[in-house]
Amino acid sequence: VDIAAYPESVNVLETIENDIRTPDKLIDGINEELSGAHTWLAPILPDTITKIYVIFDQPVTVSSVKLWNYAKTPARGVREFAIMVDDLLVYTGQLNRIRVQSAADGAIRVPPYTVLFTQDEELNLKEGTTLKHLKSESAPSLDHQPQVAVDQALRPYTSLTTNCRR
Repeated sequence: VDIAAYPESVNVLETIENDIRTPDKLIDGINEELSGAHTWLAPILPDTITKIYVIFDQPVTVSSVKLWNYAKTPARGVREFAIMVDDLLVYTGQLNRIRVQSAADGAIRVPPYTVLFTQDEELNLKEGTTLKHLKSESAPSLDHQPQVAVDQALRPYTSLTTNCRR
């Protein structure tokens, strides 16, 4: 798995350099922390939609996506987001500002937002209250204009495996 973003980080701003909040932190496995050292921070630029690209080396099945919003300064977090697969919109949603929780053992907890693309009961139970389901085959766009459901049978194959034969 590889990751890229546009804009890459706040390091693209002329007044900032060597800020550690870069896209690689999105997949470093450290998600519940408040310092910002394991987060990504992108600038808000005029006429620019911030994008994250997750690149897989081979075809994969994605059953869920977990998002942790920016906790160091909650006002800087994501509000609206969309998930696209091979340029096809599969989910849109809103993230609430983070409300940091204290666990019974005194540890700080930053709750994730989970989007499920499966009906797997075990995964549903595991994710519990952070769960958001993909409820229909059509998804509203970020500008709240309805979109027509896509006929998946008409969609071309976008990847090949070594087992394919002609």
